[in-house]
Amino acid sequence: MFAGLYRTWSVTAVRCQCSMAITPKVLFALQYDYVEDILQKRDQTWGDSSESLRQQHFKFVRTFATDGSLVMGGAFDPPSDGALIILKMKDRTAAENFAKNDPYVLSGAVRNWKVKPWSVVINSPQLDGKLDP
Repeated sequence: MFAGLYRTWSVTAVRCQCSMAITPKVLFALQYDYVEDILQKRDQTWGDSSESLRQQHFKFVRTFATDGSLVMGGAFDPPSDGALIILKMKDRTAAENFAKNDPYVLSGAVRNWKVKPWSVVINSPQLDGKLDP
């Protein structure tokens, strides 16, 4: 019984073209908990800008995406359930500063947020070298 299971697993493992890092790459997972009326709040203007809060947030995060320090991010489904942003920063303080300066946080659209170190031990080949500091 186990021999057949082993062969099946072994063939599957060979087909998997995943890359396993020898030393974990430490990224930071930033989780946002939004206020209940986030869907309305994000479309309103905020501060001195004529842009919506959402436009200001996207402008802010795009600067980090452009330089590679924001790996990916997005809202859960439904968006009112919050969001997850994966950051490639030098340390936890830099990731926390990202959150503290995000217009969503500054405006109060984010009720709570937390940063957690995330050790990446396996990734797809398309990300090889892209997660390195």
